Formats: sequence, C-alpha cells, structure tokens
Amino acid sequence: MVLSKNPKFMRKYNFLLLFIAIFYIGVNAAFAQTVTVKIVGMTFEPATLHIKPGTTVVWVNPTDVLHTSTSGTDCSSPDGKWNSGYLKQGQSFKHTFSTPGSYPYFCMPHCLSGMKGLITVSGGEKKTEQNVAGAKGGKTKEPANTSKNTSDTAAAPEVYAQIFADTRVINAQSTETLGKHIMDVRISHRFGDVMPPYGGFHYFYGLDNIQDVRIAVEYGITDDLMVGIGRSKGNYDNTITQTQIHELYDGLIKYRILRQKTDGSMLVSLTIHGDVVYTSMPTDTAAHSEAHFASAWNRFSFALDAPIGRKFSDKLSLEIIPVYVRRNWARAYFGDLPDLFALGVGGKYMFNDHLGIVVDYFHPFSQYRQNNSSLYFDPLAIGLLIHTGGHEFTINFSNSMGTIENTFIPYTTKSWLKGQFRLGFTISRKFAIRKKVPKTMEGM
Repeated sequence: MVLSKNPKFMRKYNFLLLFIAIFYIGVNAAFAQTVTVKIVGMTFEPATLHIKPGTTVVWVNPTDVLHTSTSGTDCSSPDGKWNSGYLKQGQSFKHTFSTPGSYPYFCMPHCLSGMKGLITVSGGEKKTEQNVAGAKGGKTKEPANTSKNTSDTAAAPEVYAQIFADTRVINAQSTETLGKHIMDVRISHRFGDVMPPYGGFHYFYGLDNIQDVRIAVEYGITDDLMVGIGRSKGNYDNTITQTQIHELYDGLIKYRILRQKTDGSMLVSLTIHGDVVYTSMPTDTAAHSEAHFASAWNRFSFALDAPIGRKFSDKLSLEIIPVYVRRNWARAYFGDLPDLFALGVGGKYMFNDHLGIVVDYFHPFSQYRQNNSSLYFDPLAIGLLIHTGGHEFTINFSNSMGTIENTFIPYTTKSWLKGQFRLGFTISRKFAIRKKVPKTMEGM
C-alpha cells in the first residue's frame, strides 16, 4: 500500500496542513501589535516611538489640515521606505515594521516647521551569550555584544525640540535656524502709527505710511548654520535729528551651538547671531548729524546677540536675548555712545493647535536714553500667531519702527502709551534647494 495514494490518509494529511496553517496565522495575529500615532496640531504624538519587529504603526489625522507621514531625514528628499500621501481629516495610514533599525520621518508640507518623528525598531531581549562554531567543528560559547542596541544598525538619530516656528519671534531673533539647503525669502513691513496725530482715519490707521520695509534672502548651510543678506528702507523719525540713518544693507550669520532635546539630556537651545550693516545714504554736511560720515568706516554698524531658549510644553516657549550693538555713526556731540548693550525676552503661548500669541521686549542699558526718556522707549512687540493650512502667519503690533537690531534697539522713539504703535507683518516663503526633485514631491 502506497501511503501517498491512500485517499483516507490524504484527507487527514490535508486537514493537518490546514490546521497548522490556521494555527500559524492565529499565533502571528495574536502576537502582532498595532500602535497609533496621532497628529496633534503640527506635531506627531508620540514623536518618538520604540517598537518590536512586526509592529504596525497607524498614523491618524483628526485635524482639518492636510498632513503626510513620509520616511526620511531630509525635508526635500524622502528615502522611499513609505509615504502616506496627503491625509485628510479622519483619514489614516498604516505601515508594518519588520526589520530592526531607526526610521526617521516627517510631514511633507510641514517639515520645514519641524514636524518630524522617529520610530526605533528593536529586536527584543538582549542575549548574554551566543554560540559560535569552534575550530574543530564543535561549539564554544563566546560573550555576546551586550550594548543597548544589538542590531546591526546605526544609532538612533536624536530628536530635538522646536522652540519657535520661525527664525524670529517678532523683532527678536529666535533660537531656531533654517534647515540644511533651505532658502527663505522674507519681506518685513512696519507701517505708521495706528492712532492720531500721525495715524487715525485720514492716514488709514498707519497703512498710508510705511516706516520700514526689509527684503532679505537667507539660506541654511547646515541644520545649525545659516547666512543671509537684506536691504532695509531704514526707520527714521523726522522730529529727532539723531535718527536719520536709512538705506541699509545687512549681512547676517547665525549658528546654533546647543539644541534642546526631547529626552531631557539638553535642556535649552543656544544660538549666536551676528550682523554687519552698511548705509549708502548721502553724507550730511552738518557736523552734528549721524549721517556726517567722516570716513567709510562710519557707515558701518554691527550687532551680536545670543538667544537662549527653552520649550517648556507644547503651549509655552520662552527665551532671553543678551544683545550688543555697535554704531560707528553714533555722534558723541549728543552724548550718545557708539556701544550699546540691551537685554531682551521673547515668548510664545499657544491657546490651541491653531491660535497663539508671541511677544518680545528689549531694554537698552544707556545713560543717554535714560536722560532722554521722553524721546526714547523700550521696544515692545505683540503678535497674534495663526496656523493656517500648514503655514504660520503673524499679525503684530510694535512701537518700534525698525526691522533689524541695529535700528529698533537704539532708535525706538514711539510709545505704546501715546498710541504710537504700528501694524507689522512678515511674508516668508521657504524653498528647498536640491539637485533632484523627489518623485513624491513632483507636481506639488
């Protein structure tokens, strides 16, 4: 009797195979895990996830803003491991991770605003010893690698806290820098007084009078180093002789030395910002004028500041900013010294995922300004922060007329208490400068 041709045996054999297959599928399903990542505002929660091989991660978008889950570290170059496409409100996307390793990802439309995450897939329990073949074909025991990650993958990338959404708070520099190969084209406006006598209805509440406008191009060389150039109209008060400097060209460099980490190993971010400013305005023949340039060196001004910031929660971020300003054009005729120190503070508070406020304030330490307190005031700016479809838009009001540290810190001659505050806003458009457009971003 041939067993393979016995119908009764074959029925039992097929039944046994079917039972084994069902059992195998059931065991896999029982041990398979599913983890959910929820999109909250412009963040993934949790942003950092540790899972075992075979785990399925589900991204859920409950917001009314389009988001993606796209694998990769470079905002302009997804690595192709997965891409959810645009998730509308209520939609979800899932991906199963089978291989140990580190998997960074980001939201494609909001990556430049810091919407990133990291998934680490670990192989489970550590082995304390492993078998290796002996020289004579036997087996000997050799101590295994007992380091934290025994998988053959690179160390997990560090995840950082984004303290502010932009490189500026309002007037103040923030601790943030542009990402690598990101170009930012910025146009900043400061209008006239909202209230009379230089504002009000007949001046359309200051919109008829542009006090200052700056056009700039800035570029991220690395994730921590950026440079930029700009041109400002220059703020000047016709009623005060000392504040006549305009036609300003500036160059800046900004480097982030420390960066706050979400695991608590680095509590703050520290950034150094410096600029050099040159004025091309005609020379004033009056010897007491700041525009009476004795040499080309008198046309230059410099600023150096060091924002130190911390994100305390998803709602609250704060920073302090020590500042040094040097104005080669300052005239001792009035007792105003070229060197000026100031201390600033900045903050952001989010009421919800879409609405918040930003504030910055500076106090110059100047005996000359204390003696002329009726002419000079501390710059204070308050703004309404709005998340709209993946972009942040800030409408701000400030008593300062200038847009760079070299002007708004020494030359704020308007007072909030007198209704001398003005509307301002910045239009910022960021571009990823890259050699090749990823397929997942074509047609965007």
